Amino acid sequence: MKKITCGKKRCLLALVAIVAAGAVSTGMARLERSPSWKGGPQAGEGLSSNTGNAVLYNYPEEAAPSEEYAVRIDGTPYFVFPVPQTNQRKVGFQQPFFPHIVSFDIKGKVRIDITPEKTAVTSVKIRPESAGVAHTVKGNTITITLDKPQYLTVELNGHIEKPLLVFANEPETEIPDPDDPNVLFYEAGKIHNIGYGVHRPVLTSNTTVYIAPGAICYGAFTSQENHRAKNIRIMGRGILSGAKSLTANGGKWPVLLVRTANATIEGITLVDCKNWSLPLQNCENITVKGVKIVSNTGFEDGIDIVGSKDVTIDNCFIRTKDDCIALKSGVYYMTPDFTPSSVENVTVKNCVIWNGKHGNGLEIGFELNTAAVKNVTFENIDLIHAENPGQMDEGAITIHNSGTAVVRNVLYKNIRIEDPQRILFQFSVLKSDYTSHARYGKIQDIRLEDISVTSSRGPLLSIFTGLSARENVSGITFKNLVINGKKITAWSGRPDDDFYAITNKYASNITFE
Repeated sequence: MKKITCGKKRCLLALVAIVAAGAVSTGMARLERSPSWKGGPQAGEGLSSNTGNAVLYNYPEEAAPSEEYAVRIDGTPYFVFPVPQTNQRKVGFQQPFFPHIVSFDIKGKVRIDITPEKTAVTSVKIRPESAGVAHTVKGNTITITLDKPQYLTVELNGHIEKPLLVFANEPETEIPDPDDPNVLFYEAGKIHNIGYGVHRPVLTSNTTVYIAPGAICYGAFTSQENHRAKNIRIMGRGILSGAKSLTANGGKWPVLLVRTANATIEGITLVDCKNWSLPLQNCENITVKGVKIVSNTGFEDGIDIVGSKDVTIDNCFIRTKDDCIALKSGVYYMTPDFTPSSVENVTVKNCVIWNGKHGNGLEIGFELNTAAVKNVTFENIDLIHAENPGQMDEGAITIHNSGTAVVRNVLYKNIRIEDPQRILFQFSVLKSDYTSHARYGKIQDIRLEDISVTSSRGPLLSIFTGLSARENVSGITFKNLVINGKKITAWSGRPDDDFYAITNKYASNITFE
């Protein structure tokens, strides 16, 4: 493959881990001229940190920092990235969302001081609650201490519109050679304009994309035009933004893999996505690990697994306005040139999910236009918000089968749901605007184990409905479902009960253990 130059490439091998990656320890971070970050960090210009256990990234000097939050990590002022807010659609119940991100690698105990610049702190909520992260407030500064990689949200005064997202990442263990002709290397401390649509890079087999910590890239990547590409890697700790894409269709998908095998997407942050953020179309043996997605535009899902097999989603943070995780089959939004394929052997685990004003948190559907969706596991997941009260076909954990597939052998295990605002569970075979068939499929053998729900919004609705005696829902098992501390042993048709559900005669064998 022809080498693509993305900034300066020549560096001493001894400095690759620092200069090429653009990451320096807090002991080498730049000392700014005021309490707010003004640039850097730059090697050799700052003071030592308290612990040396954080690796801070070298962001571009011209990148505008957040005006909402000032952050110090082990006493060192650090850059806070304000997520761009282009093309936010104020339609119906859509509300603006203005998140800010602080991202770094963590190797041990780290102190983080957070000072809201424009908001007087009266209360603080740190999610997920299962993380058990304590905080103190002194003056207007919030202090937390972390000792391991994790993803958190810091929410002020009962509001969720302007959160600080804390991404304490696992340290990088591999940095590709910037002079390797099969590597697209986007170095730290710079803004890179990669291109969208027809101008985006097309990835061939054995290509590695590296977005270094502190690099900010505007553009998208795809393997769409290369049939049967293999061994693609997209990695790093940098940011890939859709902010300069003028329209949803113009930008298309920030990362799109089509008919690709043996690919890994690891560590990067996707922001301001104008369409589905990371769709996998007819792929096989794909791993998505440590990816962060933060967006609130018009149509963006998080990760869409479309007609793909042997997929693992691990340790990701996803906050999107539409579906966060969605499994689909037999659709051709990405390309008309494809063979419909079932979805099999999918695992989603160790993730933090925040579902915005539309869509669903963990979704299978609506478009399921093949024979089967089977052998799917969702495990150890914190679903910290499911917004949009009042929607009757969108919820926290959902299967909407409006296709021909038989959805079976799906396991939800060790799921913690905070602040659900609408449908809690929905497993339905139904007609929809997305597809039209003479005959529809089924949902069967769905198991939910160790599900805890915390809500202050009163009883939450669940829906279990089939379409006919053949197009039915059967075999839904709840084991250790706990809502607000109470174990649920049955569903009820009364809205004031703990587990209020709507069913019909085509849904059967709903049991509790």
